[in-house]
Amino acid sequence: MKQKLYYVVFFIGLILLHIGWDYEFHTFLDETFSAKELQAIASGVLLLFLYIIPLMAALLYLQRAWRKPPYVLFWAIFCGVFLAGWSSANLNDWLAGLLQQTLPDQATFEAWEGALTAPFIEETLKAGAVLFALYTLKNSQLSTSFLVGAGAGLGFQVAEDISFIQHFVLKEPDHLMAGTFSRIYGSLTSHWMMTALVTTGIILLVFHRKHRKLGCLLIGASVLFHFFWNSPFSSIELPFSIHVVLLASLYALLFVYTFKLIHSQRPI
Repeated sequence: MKQKLYYVVFFIGLILLHIGWDYEFHTFLDETFSAKELQAIASGVLLLFLYIIPLMAALLYLQRAWRKPPYVLFWAIFCGVFLAGWSSANLNDWLAGLLQQTLPDQATFEAWEGALTAPFIEETLKAGAVLFALYTLKNSQLSTSFLVGAGAGLGFQVAEDISFIQHFVLKEPDHLMAGTFSRIYGSLTSHWMMTALVTTGIILLVFHRKHRKLGCLLIGASVLFHFFWNSPFSSIELPFSIHVVLLASLYALLFVYTFKLIHSQRPI
């Protein structure tokens, strides 16, 4: 019975992955972009490697150090891109449509749309993609969950950044470079870190009762951090963006604490 359920879940996941595959490549297949626009997209994507390469190197090192199979990180990234990406984009739009009808005016909606949609939709669906990956890997170890969460978050992050680059090329070509560098600027404490902590929090809540408070903290802090990052509060002009720096540093400190806890207690 368990074996049948495993293949049923795997089959449903494969269907959703194929939908995501079609969604991510559709804009390129129907010749939406001219050759010049494709070159501009390629230049923006190449800049993303300024953060992709260091983060991938760190996660690959961690995969080897924790003696995880070589396919674990690839599968995590694949699920992050093709499971969480398209579903988050569509549900964000759906929730934004509801908010537009309830918020008092267009200016308020535009200011708060990202904060009131993405933290709740994206963190939920990224966690779902990670749990699917862990289920298919048949591994719920905390160290594996942390690594898979970081990998899936990185995959989602890259897919999201590419979609922003596509938007800039089509709608705001003069802002392509500035917009791309803004994505790179926020990459250090972005989705790869948030998904790693949310997933770790879920595993702690379900399987490690003595760390349930930490699990709640990881999930709550990640959603709040995402909310803050997308809210008008992050755009307040202060010297050195000190409010953003302080919050990001606190969140990074929580990440380091969690990593050290997992590293010291493997193979839980």
